Amino acid sequence: MAKRNKQASGKQSISPLSKYAFPAFWALASLAVCSLLAFAFSDPSWYTGGLFFLAAALWLFVSRLGKEKMGFCLGSLQDYAIAVAYPLCILAGVVAVMVLTGEDLNPILSVDQAYSFAGMFVIFIVLNFFTTGLFFRGWLFGFMEGKKIGAKEVVIFTSFAYCMWHIPLFFIDPDYMVSANMMPVFLAGVLLDGMVWGLIRLKSGAIAPGAVGHALWDAVTFGIFGFGIHPMLISIPQIEVFGLQRGFVSVALRLVFVAALWYWLFKRK
Repeated sequence: MAKRNKQASGKQSISPLSKYAFPAFWALASLAVCSLLAFAFSDPSWYTGGLFFLAAALWLFVSRLGKEKMGFCLGSLQDYAIAVAYPLCILAGVVAVMVLTGEDLNPILSVDQAYSFAGMFVIFIVLNFFTTGLFFRGWLFGFMEGKKIGAKEVVIFTSFAYCMWHIPLFFIDPDYMVSANMMPVFLAGVLLDGMVWGLIRLKSGAIAPGAVGHALWDAVTFGIFGFGIHPMLISIPQIEVFGLQRGFVSVALRLVFVAALWYWLFKRK
């Protein structure tokens, strides 16, 4: 009897390798599918758009997760406050360090550019929700939770998957190609961004708050600080130090924010 129970428990145990096999496969598939679409249509925007079609296909044919597992809920006001605070805190911190070190900002913002920034923010909310949000913080996040993988492991895994997904962009998208020399710093920052959006997804159970914070981050990056072929609306003499997306100061500040959010979510319990 004891031997039979031992055999039964042995059959139920799942090795760590097999537990992450399917999530790892679909994470790698996101790189392949999105790259094929971008090259097939000769348009880098299809690389991001491919995530929508992949997430939809996985939901239809692999695992039809429920609304809660997919993160299709609104979240609380606190969740949105945290999501919006992230880009604003990093922006304020970078600007403060620039001022304290005597850097000249020379802002050249106008009313028209402010309207453009607002429009960009709204567009990015929709894009981020239905692409990176839907795949990494929606289907993949919910799929891993359904496999009884721990919350910390899900956040870390989906953040690394999100970071890896950005690597082909340096060979596809002109915005990233001109910044290839800063790839390691950029990817370190993306990993931390993924941690923030993942932690917010874990706390809120929703994709939406992270999508709003992500949209604000992208709008500030592309609309004010400039990235790739997009011009800057604020003068930054040392991009590798003070750049919002690929500067050492920004990465350091993001690390502090992630550590604080991680501690608040897990240690306070």
